[in-house]
Amino acid sequence: MRRSVLLCLSLVCASVHTARSAPEDDPVVVRVGETEVRARELTGRLAQMHEFERESYGKSAEEVRKNYLARKLLPELLEAEEARRRGLHDSAVVRDKTNTLLAAALKDSVMAEVDAKLTDAEIQSYCEKSEAPADDTRGAARDCKRDFLSYRIALRREKAFRQLKGLHEDLVRTQVRAKNDKPLGSLVIPEQGALMLEPKVP
Repeated sequence: MRRSVLLCLSLVCASVHTARSAPEDDPVVVRVGETEVRARELTGRLAQMHEFERESYGKSAEEVRKNYLARKLLPELLEAEEARRRGLHDSAVVRDKTNTLLAAALKDSVMAEVDAKLTDAEIQSYCEKSEAPADDTRGAARDCKRDFLSYRIALRREKAFRQLKGLHEDLVRTQVRAKNDKPLGSLVIPEQGALMLEPKVP
């Protein structure tokens, strides 16, 4: 008999212990093939949903969780597993979208790291040395206490941009190679923040 796609699927409640490799405080709630979703990830997904969207899956928390798994998450994982079986994960379109998502995830990660290290004193100093926030059209005198969040966001963006710029330059220098194993080019980042790879002229 022709062998069909094999999907190792298991649905378990958060209160049920799963494989020994799974942390007891974050059990697997759904597994399809080699992809698994744990309780914390599921909770995070539900928390990001709008209240009206959550209510479409049920009234109680357990009902929402159960229906979201069955009607939304599980079908997506099954379809993704089938796409991998067909080799679609290796297509140019999927690679392009995956690279875009990974690049965005890296930027978000760097932004979060920078934000976690910011101190009130650092933000206060940045405020005192800066002009009024770019989105402040009131023309009022600078008020660091009132505009503290605006300056935090501006400083976080500025520091993350510098960190990403340095990271990009290091990656181009160490990772980007032509066929002759020589550096392919240098990284140019305009003021607008767009990234361009400037090829070296022979």
